[in-house]
Amino acid sequence: MFKKIVVITGLLFALVPITNAFAYSGGMLDGKTMQTGANTYTPLGTTTTVTDGDFNTFEDLAGGSGNASVKDHVFYQWSQPQTITYYRLKSNKNSLSIYLYNANKGVIRQIQYANNTGALTEIKSTTGVYYVAVVSNTGVANTVYEFDVFNEAPSLDKTLYNATKLTEKVDGKNVTLTWENPVNSDITFTGTKVYRDDTLLATLQPDQKEYTDTTAEFNKTYSYKVVSTYDIGDSSGSSVKVKIGEDPANIPPVIKGSELSKESNGDYTYTWEEPTKGQVKVLVGGEEYKTVSAADKKITIPAKDMKYTRLNDPDISLVAISENGVLGETTKPPTQLEKTELPFSVGEFIKTGSSLLWWIAPFVLLGLAFFLVPKLRNLITRPFKKGEGGEQDRTAASEGNERAARTTGVRQLRTPTIRRERAAREQRVSRISIKEPRPEREGTKQGRLPREIRKGN
Repeated sequence: MFKKIVVITGLLFALVPITNAFAYSGGMLDGKTMQTGANTYTPLGTTTTVTDGDFNTFEDLAGGSGNASVKDHVFYQWSQPQTITYYRLKSNKNSLSIYLYNANKGVIRQIQYANNTGALTEIKSTTGVYYVAVVSNTGVANTVYEFDVFNEAPSLDKTLYNATKLTEKVDGKNVTLTWENPVNSDITFTGTKVYRDDTLLATLQPDQKEYTDTTAEFNKTYSYKVVSTYDIGDSSGSSVKVKIGEDPANIPPVIKGSELSKESNGDYTYTWEEPTKGQVKVLVGGEEYKTVSAADKKITIPAKDMKYTRLNDPDISLVAISENGVLGETTKPPTQLEKTELPFSVGEFIKTGSSLLWWIAPFVLLGLAFFLVPKLRNLITRPFKKGEGGEQDRTAASEGNERAARTTGVRQLRTPTIRRERAAREQRVSRISIKEPRPEREGTKQGRLPREIRKGN
């Protein structure tokens, strides 16, 4: 039983990776078996440790002793010609060379002191390559961890390697961006590019994680993007939108923390906490009294200069003025009525009103019932009564019309008769004046005719 446990434990440790892999996926040598030897003509063995993508596996190369039994080359042969444009080499020292050979093992290109950081390194595109070799020929021993070549740049999963925790801070019109650079062992991080509305602002070093834009303008919205750059390309970038507010110098200032107090001698002191820059204009009785510096944070008005409202409140107000001359809103102290505290709150008032309405509502409804029910009853019963009493109504209406006609006819007949009788009974006197003078009676003076005769009645 104990032996089984040991075997199982050993298998588990063998299956579980204990080191981080260095991904060289997509390379022309990825997982290939390479040869080792004193040169490309004398193979001494094979290895996969430099193409397995694991930093903890390696191949030691001697320092170019020239001994045919000492390996200082690790190389690979293709059956067909290849084109090589990039390479990656990870070793402990920067003293290795890379050789590209044709089919006859003639050197096409030699790269001395090749970049050993593991970064993707571009070279001039070389065609017709049949052999590639890493050579230690400087007299110094080297340890090779990984090696690969590419005919084109390997693809980068850009969404996985963006900067993280991107934040912005606006101070006036200055925008400061901060972020965390990506951490990835597969590829080499080379720095950061900062864009504003797709325009490059800066290219930063790998250790920089902050940038301040001092060229932004007030009252505008910008889109910033932080792009992480690598030896094989750039990430898609992390973006953030930033809105720059209005210029504080153009914003109307506001009086804050103001308080009016009356001194023992009758004078009034008006204090405020903000603003502290610009000026404050003091109005008394609606007219300008004085303009003082906002930094004073107070002004005293003598009792003889104070004016009062109809409610006997001090008629004084303040107007803040910015450094650019922008006027703020007028601020007045609270009146005595506004200072008065009611013995109940708004909630208590609503609650009491609701209770009162609960008691009054039944009586209101009862009164409406007395007023509306008769009208509603007549509205409902009138059509039924109209059918029963319709004939009587028509008869009464006909009799009334005949009676009115007879009365009108009698009046029309009687009027001419009366007038004729009056004309025969009374003598009509003309009202037209006579030009010739009337003769006077001897010894008497002619009197004026009675009014009835003059009117012709």
